Amino acid sequence: MDAASASSRIDPRALCGSSGSGSALFFLLPPCIILFAIDIAFRNSRRLGAPADTKVPIEVEEEEPSISADHPLKRLASKAQQILTNFREVDRQMRMNEAMQKHSLSQELRRHRRTRLTRSCSDSVVESLRAAQRNASAFSSSVLPPSSSSSSLSSPSPSPKSSSFSSSSSMSSSVSSGASSPISPAFSGLCDRLLQANRVWKKDAEIKSLKRSVKSEKKARGSTAFKSLCDNLLLSNQLWKKQREVEELKEERERAKRARVGAVTHAAKQMALDVQKERMIEEFVKDVLREAEADRKALVDLKAAHEKEITEMVAEWQKEQKRTRREIEQLRLAQAAKSLEQEVSNELEDRLFEQIRQGSENPKEEEDLGALDQDVQEIDYYPSDVETYLEEMSTMSSSSTCVGTPSPSPYKRAHFQKCNIYGKRRDSFSSVGSSSPRKFDREDYVGFSFNPLFFGDGQDPVSPPRSRKDSSAGRPTPLRAVWRP
Repeated sequence: MDAASASSRIDPRALCGSSGSGSALFFLLPPCIILFAIDIAFRNSRRLGAPADTKVPIEVEEEEPSISADHPLKRLASKAQQILTNFREVDRQMRMNEAMQKHSLSQELRRHRRTRLTRSCSDSVVESLRAAQRNASAFSSSVLPPSSSSSSLSSPSPSPKSSSFSSSSSMSSSVSSGASSPISPAFSGLCDRLLQANRVWKKDAEIKSLKRSVKSEKKARGSTAFKSLCDNLLLSNQLWKKQREVEELKEERERAKRARVGAVTHAAKQMALDVQKERMIEEFVKDVLREAEADRKALVDLKAAHEKEITEMVAEWQKEQKRTRREIEQLRLAQAAKSLEQEVSNELEDRLFEQIRQGSENPKEEEDLGALDQDVQEIDYYPSDVETYLEEMSTMSSSSTCVGTPSPSPYKRAHFQKCNIYGKRRDSFSSVGSSSPRKFDREDYVGFSFNPLFFGDGQDPVSPPRSRKDSSAGRPTPLRAVWRP
């Protein structure tokens, strides 16, 4: 409220004297209203908190313990209080100036009232003064020497604006020299009143000039007060802005500090993770190297075992090859023996057939034929299974040796059949007509033959039967490509 009263005491003409100050006032009215509202709210809060009989002081009391010194409302209240004190100081100075100006104006008005009576007769006084001056000049010219009269006549006439002042000065000079000149006291009093009138006019002019200067000073003081208010408001705004910037800078510093701490912690965590990753990679590489070394050793062992197995298989294959070669040689020898035996038997059959044919022509030789009956019966005792068995043996030997052997000719088989038929006939003939007491012995025949498989069931009684193996079983397995680390 004091601020409002102080602002109302300021001359509005001084505030709105120029267009620039008016525009500045237009822009500064909102912050002034805000400051006044804050001041009113602060004072109301203080009045509500204070007792009813006590008067709220204008000065700022001690800070309440509930509000800190750095609180923005407290700072704003202190600034508003400072602005109000400045306004009060300006108001007090302006009151003192106004009192002084009123006192000086009252004195000047009193003087002006005293001299107001002389202003009404100023024209007649001027004419009387001019007549008195002419009389004085005539008197002085008659009394003074011609040099002085010539100097007084040669002096320039006063200007219409300063005629009264020049006449008063001349009258004063004449009064000062009135001791020797015969001048009446009425004329001297008139001159004194004229001098006082001139002085009053001077004072009026000075008063007018002082009024103009006072008005200009009032305007200047109002403009300076308004400028100081504007400057204070601008400074307060700048202070608020700077404080806000300081707070923002503090917050930014805190954010930067937190970001730096976060970056340091993140970097530390990342370094720990990198170290852990490197350790895990080293352990993994070591494990891989150990596994590779173990695999290499296993490959070397497998290679050695494979080579050993291959060498054993090669040795076994060589042994088997030698054994098969021996068997092949034995089979070849057996085939050669069979062919030789076949030739011998064919030759024997041919011989017997020739003897039988000759015996049929020469009955004398029947006795010799009777001796040969036993041999023929022995030949007939072996059935045709012997021939089939011999053929199977020949085919088996030919398949094992891949060498074809000629089978017995049908002519020779025919010889065997003829010999058998003839033997049967001779048997019937000898049983009917011969008187020899020999009988055919059905027991096991014991004889000599070049073929070891000719007698019996075709098996060697000494050596056990040997199962033939596959020809591919004895072959060496091909070597495989071995990976070498």
